[in-house]
Amino acid sequence: MDTFGEFLRARRSAAGLTQQRLAKMSGVQQSTIAAIERGRRQPSDDARRRLSAALRIRPREILLNRRRDVVATAADRGLRDVKVFGSIARGEDTPTRTSTSWRRTHPDSTSSTRPS
Repeated sequence: MDTFGEFLRARRSAAGLTQQRLAKMSGVQQSTIAAIERGRRQPSDDARRRLSAALRIRPREILLNRRRDVVATAADRGLRDVKVFGSIARGEDTPTRTSTSWRRTHPDSTSSTRPS
């Protein structure tokens, strides 16, 4: 799955939920959910968090689903070997709580730096 909308639709369907039911559970309007699933709209950070929590999606699942985008974005900014540390890396993340650090390595350096 390449988009959050496709991922959302698959998770919602697997859970046996209608868009209307997910809207009630998450507090995100049904029309917004439909637009996200169809790729007509990108979710706000708040909507993504609410939908993910309602479907009990672990942050690790979202990160793995978007891995190519993360790597491409890092490369566009001259970064390589992006590493994830913390609860996601340890597999201890939960749908509502995570503690994660990101590290990036500059191409002209052998040392890692923490994002500011």
